[in-house]
Amino acid sequence: MSSHATAARGDVIIHISGQVGTDDTGAVAEGLAAQTERAILNVATALEAAGASVGDVAKSTFYVVDWEPSMMEELARGGAAARGQGPVP
Repeated sequence: MSSHATAARGDVIIHISGQVGTDDTGAVAEGLAAQTERAILNVATALEAAGASVGDVAKSTFYVVDWEPSMMEELARGGAAARGQGPVP
């Protein structure tokens, strides 16, 4: 994951990109909620490696293939699961 993160010293700015819903073995999580949870956890891991945390994030952008507004609930479920507020069913 370190190839997806950069850091600037001084006032620290960390840029993270390319995080997707795969685990350490490269397996893709099944479903949007599980992929969202995994991607957010991957971001948290990259931030930690760079000396930061999700509390330091100023902006994030999610790209979802074939997005439709009806997918919002599933996306939100994955985000909540990543924050430890419930499992992804």
